[in-house]
Amino acid sequence: MLLFKNFFKLLKNNSTGVIIYAVIFVAMVIGVMVAAPAMASETGGPDYAVQESIEISYIDGDHSALSEGLIDYLSVNNNVTPVFGRSQSSIQDLVFFGLSEYHLYIEDGFADGTGEITYLTNMDKSGSIYMIDNAVNNYIQAYKDYENMGYAPEKCAELAKELMLDTAALNIVQEEDGSSPTTEGDVVIIFINQFFPYLAIGFMTLGIGHTVIANNNKLIGDRIECSPVNRRKISFANSLGLAVSGIALWLVFMLINVIIGYAKDSESFREYWWLLVINSFLTTLISCAFASFVTSFDLTSNSLSMVTNIVSLSMAFMSGVFVPQYLLGEGLLTIAKFMPMYWCVYASNMADASTAFEPDKLLMCFGIEILFVVAFTLAAAFVKSSGLGKARSAVKTE
Repeated sequence: MLLFKNFFKLLKNNSTGVIIYAVIFVAMVIGVMVAAPAMASETGGPDYAVQESIEISYIDGDHSALSEGLIDYLSVNNNVTPVFGRSQSSIQDLVFFGLSEYHLYIEDGFADGTGEITYLTNMDKSGSIYMIDNAVNNYIQAYKDYENMGYAPEKCAELAKELMLDTAALNIVQEEDGSSPTTEGDVVIIFINQFFPYLAIGFMTLGIGHTVIANNNKLIGDRIECSPVNRRKISFANSLGLAVSGIALWLVFMLINVIIGYAKDSESFREYWWLLVINSFLTTLISCAFASFVTSFDLTSNSLSMVTNIVSLSMAFMSGVFVPQYLLGEGLLTIAKFMPMYWCVYASNMADASTAFEPDKLLMCFGIEILFVVAFTLAAAFVKSSGLGKARSAVKTE
């Protein structure tokens, strides 16, 4: 009991890491709550249209109904400017410095099929360029279709323009009660639970880990050797202190979930609260076991900070904490599957109302998370019992 109390006394004296991660989490929650209305509107709400106007320059060497109709169509939603008489280098300068984002050159004979249409841009493969390319190709195809129907060239250009401008509003499918599939509360709940694995590992390893390292200090160890208390008892006290700290973190985090879930009327929390409870608890156990494993080595405080930041940030970026998993490449996700944080994030994302809930995969996630807890716990016990973690101290005493 005395060692257990001493653990929290040392934690009070080494509370810098705890404060840092508490500030990070509070800042993250505030940031998500501020951005939640905008993020929710991207997936819910009334009609909206995606449209972007860009600077287009052109040289029409064909002067046909097709080329002039194409320029007329592009002028509706973009700033289109002719650049006749300019040299090739001058046009390249316009594009390079962004004065023209998309330069279009229509060769003589384009309408007859003997000429080509080319473009120059410094924003290759961007969304804007893709939309302009798509608009040009669709207009030309529409013109050719009307031409095949026997219409005159001027009529083909007019009909093609009308067809391309006849767009439909995009509506978000809503539930019968009129609520949006993703609300502000859902966004906040999903994001803070997605962020929790990074917070938990950093909090336990860096925030609480400094206390374990202080408890394993050689001077303290030498004093213990002279007392009736053996090494196993102090190791047990460290493990118990980690577990209690982890449970306290988990309880505080779940309290935040409950407050936000009910205050923001989150459907994700109301329907999948049990998933978030279990997954966050297993995430906390993984973090405790990982902290126990890392601190079983003879590390300095600076070394612990370096290891924690490298490992936690690497896993966070690769596992979908900062970048959603559906945006990550298959190769990166294959590597991430060997990391515990990937399965924690994968499971928490199933609480999203706009994501399919798959019980089989959820159970698999929970099972793999438990395996990581067991693996880190056994690894920590092996390092402590084998004396590998005392290698540096042993070298110092020789």
